[in-house]
Amino acid sequence: MDGGDWLTIAGTLLSSVTLILIARITIRSERKAVERAAAQAERDRQREHIYRIWLQKQEVAESIRLASGKWLDLIAAAYQDLLDGRSVDAEFGSESDTLRKELYSAIAHAAGVGIWISSGDHEVDGFRALDRNSLVRVPMYQALARASRIVITASRGDLQSGRAIDLEEIKKLLEGAKDSRETELLRIAGEVARQEPPSPPPPPHNYLLDPPGGGSYSGGPGGGVL
Repeated sequence: MDGGDWLTIAGTLLSSVTLILIARITIRSERKAVERAAAQAERDRQREHIYRIWLQKQEVAESIRLASGKWLDLIAAAYQDLLDGRSVDAEFGSESDTLRKELYSAIAHAAGVGIWISSGDHEVDGFRALDRNSLVRVPMYQALARASRIVITASRGDLQSGRAIDLEEIKKLLEGAKDSRETELLRIAGEVARQEPPSPPPPPHNYLLDPPGGGSYSGGPGGGVL
């Protein structure tokens, strides 16, 4: 073999080595691009998760404010109902009780309790008010107790006499209304409401087709990275 043959062989080897190096660099670049795309997609998922949690906290804070702000009025109205020997919905339909109906509906919504009231049939959660002393108000007071984070008890004597809950218990609640529990609930609700909203999640994106930073990459050794 003369010198020309050796040069040809050397050139061929050099070309092969160069192609191998280019292929390895390309594969490594594409692998990094895939990793970057996966990392960016994960960051987007985390942002969406954080944003959803923030929205849920806002909803909870609003429910707490709604419940804490109105439950005293509701209990006071219910107390007077009991003193008068009336069921909660005895006067629904009259103009004077429209606000009371709205308050009960609001507190029930905040408590996550479904209360449906019909002024015609006088029904609450399926319990029909048969007379002025009906126990129709029992589920209503249960909703109030849940919404205001308090415990309302009923004794056998109260139920037998047509009263939904002990009048003395309501009186105690009214006397010690602005207690530390309500203050704490309002404080937490205020803190949550003041939190800055996080950035909303970006729209769905395919980072494999359109990697971060622009450009694109192919799946073969000869494609290269732009």
